[in-house]
Amino acid sequence: MNIMIIKTVKRNILTVTILGLIGQPGIVAAVDAVTSTTSHPGGNAADPAAASTQQVSSELDSVEVPGLSIGRGAPVNKMDVNATVLTREQIDESPELYVDQLINKAMGIYIPPIPANQSDPTGGTTVVAMRGFSNANGEKVLVMVDGVPINDGFFRTIDWNLVPRDTIERIEIVRGGGAASLWGNLAEGGVINIITREPEKGEKRIGFRYGSFDTKVGNAVATLYHDESLKVGANFNTTYSNGYNMTPAYAPYGIQLRNQFSVPAGSQTNNLLLSTYFTPAEGSKYYIKLNGHEILNNGVTTANSGNQWYKFDYRGGGQTKYSDTGSVNLSTFWNYSGMNKQNGGYVSNTFNSFATSTVSSSFNNLTAQQALSQVESMPYQTGGGSAFVEESLDFGEFGRIVDIKGGLDVRGTTIQDNNTLYGFANGATNTKNASGLATGVATYATGYYNTGFVHTGARNMFEGLFLQGNYKPLDALDLTLGLREDFWQAYNGNTTKAFYNPNGSSAGVTTQALPSTYFTQFNPRFGAKWSFDSGFDLRAVIYRNYAAPGMNNLYRSYFSPSSASMSNANLVPESNFGQEVGFDFVNDTLRVGFTLFHNQLQNFITSVTMCQNGSNGKAANGYQQCGVGSNAWSVYGIPATSGSYSVGQNQNIGTAVMMGGEFEINWKAHERIDLNFGITRLVSYMSGYNQLFGALNASIVNAGGLSPLALHTQLPNTQPLTITAGGKVDFVDWVPGLTFNWVLKSWPTFYNSTQQLNGCQTINGTLICGQQQLSAATTGDVMLNYQATKEIGVNVSIQNIGNKYYLASAPGTSSSSSPSMGMPFNVMGGLNVNW
Repeated sequence: MNIMIIKTVKRNILTVTILGLIGQPGIVAAVDAVTSTTSHPGGNAADPAAASTQQVSSELDSVEVPGLSIGRGAPVNKMDVNATVLTREQIDESPELYVDQLINKAMGIYIPPIPANQSDPTGGTTVVAMRGFSNANGEKVLVMVDGVPINDGFFRTIDWNLVPRDTIERIEIVRGGGAASLWGNLAEGGVINIITREPEKGEKRIGFRYGSFDTKVGNAVATLYHDESLKVGANFNTTYSNGYNMTPAYAPYGIQLRNQFSVPAGSQTNNLLLSTYFTPAEGSKYYIKLNGHEILNNGVTTANSGNQWYKFDYRGGGQTKYSDTGSVNLSTFWNYSGMNKQNGGYVSNTFNSFATSTVSSSFNNLTAQQALSQVESMPYQTGGGSAFVEESLDFGEFGRIVDIKGGLDVRGTTIQDNNTLYGFANGATNTKNASGLATGVATYATGYYNTGFVHTGARNMFEGLFLQGNYKPLDALDLTLGLREDFWQAYNGNTTKAFYNPNGSSAGVTTQALPSTYFTQFNPRFGAKWSFDSGFDLRAVIYRNYAAPGMNNLYRSYFSPSSASMSNANLVPESNFGQEVGFDFVNDTLRVGFTLFHNQLQNFITSVTMCQNGSNGKAANGYQQCGVGSNAWSVYGIPATSGSYSVGQNQNIGTAVMMGGEFEINWKAHERIDLNFGITRLVSYMSGYNQLFGALNASIVNAGGLSPLALHTQLPNTQPLTITAGGKVDFVDWVPGLTFNWVLKSWPTFYNSTQQLNGCQTINGTLICGQQQLSAATTGDVMLNYQATKEIGVNVSIQNIGNKYYLASAPGTSSSSSPSMGMPFNVMGGLNVNW
């Protein structure tokens, strides 16, 4: 199908109409408009009126490559799922500076409200959750740029800094697993696809923004060449920020948390994107995009922590039509990543982040000791591609099948992780061992020494075969069947490691081959949508999908002064069975949508504490002891300390249920006023344990501890209720070019553990303390835009306008980590110049 995009603006509402240039009899020539209806606060309600057509300057500008979109050519908001499209206009007018926080304001999406440039790029604050699919140890929502996954090949987390806001044409969001038959791995909770802008003829523009925390943003865009068959453009973006101090000054009960090591998390990001679109022949369009990216951040958690992440990637693909109804579509990608990481933290029992039995601090945090725990270098690369055929068939009185897509996906990752470890022992000396290995390197705090190293390498591969089509027995009825067979392999895993005692002695260097895993699963989907002339649509869909464990879950171990997380090469993929049903209603001024969903997730993966020591170095809270003596090695290869220590590991623990409902309304209250409201209710819980975790859980509870993950209790880091609201006012009748946008988001208290501790309580005679509560909050963001002339625009935005204080992360039961605050009040002003 040759797809023509015709854009018009009617009453300041962007409308995109797709016209299928189809010559075969019986095929409808005009496909319904993609009207960019959205629940995003501050966005416009869609105008369902048909857009007036206009002459398109060239075929190159009018054809969109199907492989770029979630629907692989099918309009996203015409699918039988709950979908949202954020337009370029809405993105430009959003008060949020960073892409992750912009998406976080869309209905039913949760991203921790800490800007990505201030977050540890390997941690739980760089994931996105939909419908309860959330995990601090890796993503369960597929995020793409131009149809290419950007879930990191190693960590599965999202480097949102990779996509500056200024480069985005639109953002497609599909909630739930209804698109997984086209995309495969990680699409359990949903799919987010960011489509970048194409070079526009004669485009030259620059933009500057400055604001709180000495944040500076610069953009420069230029179309370098443009004719009917070739266009080339460049986009450069740089962002620098001193950041804010994420450590709260005080915890509950007045416990002081900040000290000389809790500093603002500063960062600098740079991106250079080169885009080329070309038509080698009539009916064809292809693109090549080259991107260079770096993020440098420091002071993440403590002053001695930081990351340097460098990425170079290529994306390419396109379409060739072989008939009026058929085409061949290709895409390829390759990414090289190099990360240098330094982790730090506080020495156990010198920092206290939660209430004790006397609801006061046991330690003076102003004299806390910070410690270096690891220095890590991780070079890795990911590559792959996709090929599919698109076709439509007409069976006359028996109906027609449109949007037929059959093809395959392939992608793989090769990793190398070089990790140098540090530990603490009172009176430790810095000496080299008998083999002369670097055990006596610089001391970072009194008593700290090089405890060893772990070097790991591995590969994984994903393959998928898919076939999907939309059968229309009647004009009002769409039946969509998708068939997909997924394959996954993790192999060539190996690790080399050595551990040292404070005197430099070592048991020697060991090399171990890690087990390989091979997996295949059939993942079908079936959906139906009935469209009534009144603008009312009914839709339902059932699906099966999966998510493979991340390479970091399988092969990476990492450490802090009080805890460790160990790899687990025996993990198997999660498997989900989901169902949803809903309706949509659209007229000239109103769009209403409602969806109920239910998911049952098998082999649920989460991090589990395997052993735990108290401040006396002995087993605590019902767990096994980590190690035997003060300098002995535990079975996990971690030196036991004289203070608190715990070891965690990702495990397949059992079956989880995620269910709830979503309601949204977009209302054009006046020709110049758009309003919207959305609410999401989520219930997510463990419904059963597998045999291994069930035994571990029983032993902990029987020993007087709390269940690591209790049954039928809201899962960690899943908000039970979220409300979004917002709108836009266009002051064109009073001040032409002036608009005002606002966004509200509200949520109740939730927890990062099913234990739901917030202070201390006695369980089975054992005093257990922790801070696991995340704050309830309502935050508001606003933006004022003024397009003074065709060439010059200015804007002012405020985030968290009420300066609401709330915790975005909590330390659990750790006595050597602190909670993190969400984004405080901040102001940004900007200038855009086009010529």
